[in-house]
Amino acid sequence: MARRWLGTPALLAALVSCDSHPVPRPGPAASAAAPRALLPTATPSASAPLPVVSAPPPASPPLPPPAPVGDACRLTRGPIQLSYTGPVTLVADGVDGDPRVIFNYGGVPRAVRLPSGKAADAGKPERLTLSEPAERAGSPACAVAGDALFCLDGAGAVHRSRVSGDGSAVVAQARPGSPVAAASVAGAHVVYAFLADRRTTEGTTTLAYAALDDAPPVVLSEDGSGATFVTLASRGDDALAMYIDARRVLTPVHARVLRPAGTLALGPDAVVFVGGGTDGRTPGALAQGASGHALALLPLDKDDHAFGMVSIRVEEQPRDDSATTWSLYPTALERAAVVATQGQWPIRVLRTLPSSADPKGKRVLELGELDAAGAWKALCPVAEGAAFGELAVLADRAGALWIAYTDVDGTWIEKRGR
Repeated sequence: MARRWLGTPALLAALVSCDSHPVPRPGPAASAAAPRALLPTATPSASAPLPVVSAPPPASPPLPPPAPVGDACRLTRGPIQLSYTGPVTLVADGVDGDPRVIFNYGGVPRAVRLPSGKAADAGKPERLTLSEPAERAGSPACAVAGDALFCLDGAGAVHRSRVSGDGSAVVAQARPGSPVAAASVAGAHVVYAFLADRRTTEGTTTLAYAALDDAPPVVLSEDGSGATFVTLASRGDDALAMYIDARRVLTPVHARVLRPAGTLALGPDAVVFVGGGTDGRTPGALAQGASGHALALLPLDKDDHAFGMVSIRVEEQPRDDSATTWSLYPTALERAAVVATQGQWPIRVLRTLPSSADPKGKRVLELGELDAAGAWKALCPVAEGAAFGELAVLADRAGALWIAYTDVDGTWIEKRGR
């Protein structure tokens, strides 16, 4: 598919790259073809073996940490409207120094190549708008770890491939539309996590599952706990998992360490925080600097009178009732979104919040940073509008900060810092 970007004042030609792989349009036929036999079972050891990719994506060698971003509020490129609208995955070290920009298209990755950045190089970043409507991508965003990519199709089948799209195979069955996460571990392994429904005598419960390389998934959720969100962060020789069990009465946040030990070894499950009741759609993020600990971020009610983002300090060995720091919003916000960088200092965070105490007022897309204790420092507003969602952020190896988001007009990407 070809797209054109309309600049001000220039008109730029664009190239959309699909990595030369034909991709089926998602639809009922694709959904019906998803193998339902891959649902995780109640007992991990009783799970049927999953299909193994004939040539598993090799783990990438360890990369040096990103260079400092510098002035993250300095716009150096874009915003550029992307040729798909929807959740996006940003992967470092793409073409010509740009990140790979990947959308989920029916469980198959589709990469979008950005137009030339010459205007930005000349110190004149330019807003580029498509000359025709963007196509809608699938949800959720794909998850990346090294050269392994995990994408859900419309029926919830988890497709694993290389970032290029080669070597695709279905490795698990997740709840359709639910989040998927991945992390590199010990330089040679990949861990991925997802949500799936399990039927019990008391009804259907959604649980978090995790898998190491080609091994069958195991239950990540602690006994008696469900899961409504899951994410991972790589910590070198192991990975940190965080999952949320949002309920109407309370919202526990769990964390545990995952290690490769022949099979996937699960560390003790810690309830690092318990918030008030939510509607089950509360997202979260794991923010990580250069040290061994991480920060779990969650937008929700602090009490009956205040709403904001809580930063939960997750130690190298997670423990119950961890220290928290709050950053309050002007008023409550439904479907508040937050994403953060990992493995880069300082930690950069992109979040949505109300512009004022008026619940019907505009929304702000705000860029900020966190210190080691999780204290919030606002840096600058990125945009203001009726609504923002589907956020993504990446600090590349050269020290640039890439931001992607969706508003009422489409999905955009911009470069900041260097």
